[in-house]
Amino acid sequence: MDTSIDPVPNLSDRIGSVLGSNEGSWLSQHRFEKTAFSSDMKSLIKVLLNKRVDYVLADEAAFYQAAKENDLSVENVGSSFVRYVPLVAHFSYDFLALNPTFLDEFNGRIDLCPADEKQPTVTEKQRLADLAMAFASFEGLQDIIVKQANESSDRDHTAVTGKMITRRQQDVAWIEARQGQQKTLTPFMKSILANSLSKKLKQMEQKSQGKISEVFVFDDQGYILGLSQITSDYWQGDEEKYRRIFDDSEPINFSRIQFDSSARKFLVSVTVPIFNPETDRKIAAITFGFDADISLRDYAEGMPF
Repeated sequence: MDTSIDPVPNLSDRIGSVLGSNEGSWLSQHRFEKTAFSSDMKSLIKVLLNKRVDYVLADEAAFYQAAKENDLSVENVGSSFVRYVPLVAHFSYDFLALNPTFLDEFNGRIDLCPADEKQPTVTEKQRLADLAMAFASFEGLQDIIVKQANESSDRDHTAVTGKMITRRQQDVAWIEARQGQQKTLTPFMKSILANSLSKKLKQMEQKSQGKISEVFVFDDQGYILGLSQITSDYWQGDEEKYRRIFDDSEPINFSRIQFDSSARKFLVSVTVPIFNPETDRKIAAITFGFDADISLRDYAEGMPF
């Protein structure tokens, strides 16, 4: 944070942080030349307001909460994104030796903690929208989506092991296969993973330099057409992104930025509609699961390819 709009700090700027904080450790690790450490957030804010530092590196919510609690005026303070990273807890080897079951029990309860979510800012939405539109133009992707959507538009059933199964039945089987510790792949899942659209999406994910954690396409009925990784369910029609794109006709939909405990990273989903160029009809939508840290931090380096 600093006293200007959309700041761009460099190694020679005076940057402050709270002594012993994760942010302070990050500054030390990256060898910034001019750093100043305050004993607590209140002192840090005062140092910034008195212009003894050019910037402070701090958790945004904690910064504004401390300002409010201590009646410090920060209306003219601007903020700029640095990184989305999870905090880490460290335990000594001696402690773990004395408590051999502690670490597994601790990790098993992380998901019970309150979810850390936030809406992307206006600037972040613009950056994510630019990325999504650039990736949606990936070589030949839209032609494959249109072809796949047209082939499945009148398909209510699929043939698996000699039996005709409805798409709703496939969704039930899909969800059951993904529950529990021993997740399995049904023959139907394997067939979708093997189609040309899924192969193209996987190729795009691999070329994204870590920006894309997952990407999938669903049709105008909400059913998956292709994916880079298996999702938790086959039918997306009951989810907000589907309603926003197909029922509310939003041009683009953003999820909250939230921590994914299984991936151990902050993710944000961006969904954009796909139109048939010959009929101008909305026939599908593509959802990008972006790594918020990499996608927003590396945005200034250019477009994804």
